[in-house]
Amino acid sequence: MATPFQKSGCDAQAQSEGGSESPPVDPNQLVAVQKLLRLGKIIGNNQEVLEGLQLGDRIVTAGILQVQNCLPIAEVAPKPTDS
Repeated sequence: MATPFQKSGCDAQAQSEGGSESPPVDPNQLVAVQKLLRLGKIIGNNQEVLEGLQLGDRIVTAGILQVQNCLPIAEVAPKPTDS
């Protein structure tokens, strides 16, 4: 999940590799946060989520093999979909 640093529960000292010499963390910087989900059926290319997500939660969908908890991530504009 992606959430602003200030709401993430992440520690600024642990996030920066350079310790106290690193610049302060922007409280609005998106960081990756692991969240426990209860999953249901896989239907085609979709995964049913039964519990654990709230309205407005942002889900990391790209680069998930490199994502680490509390590390900064960049938001990518969504591609238009055909309706």
